Amino acid sequence: GAAVDNLGVAVAGVGDLNGDGYADIAVGAPGSDAVGVQAGAVYVWTGSADGPVGPTRLTPGDAGGMAGSALSGSTIAGMVDVDGDGLSDMLVGGPAQGSSGAVWVVGGGDLSVIATLTAADPDAGDALGNAVAGGDLDGDGYAEVVVGAPNDDQAGTNAGAVYIFAGGSGGPSASSQVKIIADDAVAADAFGYALTLAGDMDGDGFVDLAVGAYLVDGSADQQGAIYVYAGSADGVDASAAVKVDAPDPLPDAFFGISLAGLGDLDGDGRADLLVGAPGASANGISSGAAYVFLGSADLLGTAAAAKVAPGEQGSGFRYGHCVASTRDMDGNGVPDFIVGASGYARRSRHTGDDTGDDTGDDTGDSSADVTGAAWLQLLKCRDVDLDGACANDDCDDLDANTFPGAAELDSAISCMRDQDGDGYGDMDVAADGLIVAGTDCDDTDADRNPGATERCDGLDDNCDGRVDIGARDAPVWAPDADGDLWTDNDYQQQSCEAPDGMLTPTLSRDCDDSDPDIYPGATEIAGDGIDQDCSGADLEADTIAKKGCCATASSGGSWAWLLALVLLAWRRRRPFARFLPTSAEV
Repeated sequence: GAAVDNLGVAVAGVGDLNGDGYADIAVGAPGSDAVGVQAGAVYVWTGSADGPVGPTRLTPGDAGGMAGSALSGSTIAGMVDVDGDGLSDMLVGGPAQGSSGAVWVVGGGDLSVIATLTAADPDAGDALGNAVAGGDLDGDGYAEVVVGAPNDDQAGTNAGAVYIFAGGSGGPSASSQVKIIADDAVAADAFGYALTLAGDMDGDGFVDLAVGAYLVDGSADQQGAIYVYAGSADGVDASAAVKVDAPDPLPDAFFGISLAGLGDLDGDGRADLLVGAPGASANGISSGAAYVFLGSADLLGTAAAAKVAPGEQGSGFRYGHCVASTRDMDGNGVPDFIVGASGYARRSRHTGDDTGDDTGDDTGDSSADVTGAAWLQLLKCRDVDLDGACANDDCDDLDANTFPGAAELDSAISCMRDQDGDGYGDMDVAADGLIVAGTDCDDTDADRNPGATERCDGLDDNCDGRVDIGARDAPVWAPDADGDLWTDNDYQQQSCEAPDGMLTPTLSRDCDDSDPDIYPGATEIAGDGIDQDCSGADLEADTIAKKGCCATASSGGSWAWLLALVLLAWRRRRPFARFLPTSAEV
């Protein structure tokens, strides 16, 4: 094909289209210009004893009524029998056909188009055919065709809609269509962007329908949601949906952008569901995640039974952009599945210059090449929460944080709960339960456990039953017994809060912490035998006397001597001013 054919945008196992007993596959190329600009095409490889044969190309010209710019092959679904002839039929979506979109039903046998399905109320840009699926929703033996139109405007601009076309002996017809709109629809929800007939999720014998609306706003913008509708003998009851919001409501989580029926993962006889959320930040920003929901008597459990995410740090990986069931690939009776990550980036080495930069040199620099990837999840046993512990051995198979050895720092074999992943088991568990109590005093905070360092935060960080005692970051205090704001630094104590009578140690030590008039920098009184300024010695009285004896006996000297005596007397009568420490000394 041409460079812009986009071959591989859609792929599907379509069952046995030609009735030879071998399964066939189909691959879409919506950008193909074979019979018109972006009219699109589908390539079919038929199975045989020697492997795939073909391909056979179906195009707008030879597949009956497809038009130019249809983007046919954007979506494909198979393994459905819409007319009851025993042959598998194929559904091909062309979301740009006639500006509003269409779906073609390709009949098994000669691969001719047996029906062209369009909306009864078409509007330009509806994108009918953006998602397609088939299955017998009403149990009459004929598969219905279910088609998403995520840009339908009936409930608001791009609010979205889903159309169901009933199967019959003559195949499905556009006149039999039923339109479903979410009962809480608003503009820009993209309801119908993804959909799947997941199987019988409530155990009533009818296939049920799940619809993704990945742009739904909740507590976060564009967090996404899914809607599940029960099948019945009367078809789908559009007024009785079970809505599930994003389990991790983050902006642009895009929960519901991809859906897949898993089969019966937990062995309860009900089908289960896998939902992708490529914008979830499970292991880095937009690293992505996929969630497992279990079928129930109420159609679907609204809490995720398990969360699957890439095992490596992967900001931008967008894990969950697409999801699919692979059935039981290893033959152990447990369904398996695969998850795509469209933004996966691997490290690669560059060659070129030797400048040492990252522009393509030969120095071994590396950068990330966005290649995309897929993770195949092969389940060794029934393991609903996907924690690696088989259901028969797991003390709580609905909690991925609880299993034997979960709290490896407490026990390598005991079944404990380690919700915060710090290696210590939750001590707050029921005494009569299967879960063993560990030593973690707060299993919601990985920074609080018996191996943690105590900090000044008002919490018991190391789980010793005491708060802030022995904290490594506690400041040091020294006493100020006389209240002169100078401390006796010979006696210091470390604690998170200042003990009574203690201050941050001053730069200089108070040499007498029992007298508020004695401290570094205080006014010294000569000859009283007291070291008021903490300099280490008293100022001797004869120092001043000696200065007086050296004066001359002139009349001017006499007046000077008299003035000195007056000043000395005045100074002794003046109260001493306390020298307060500077801010730097405090």
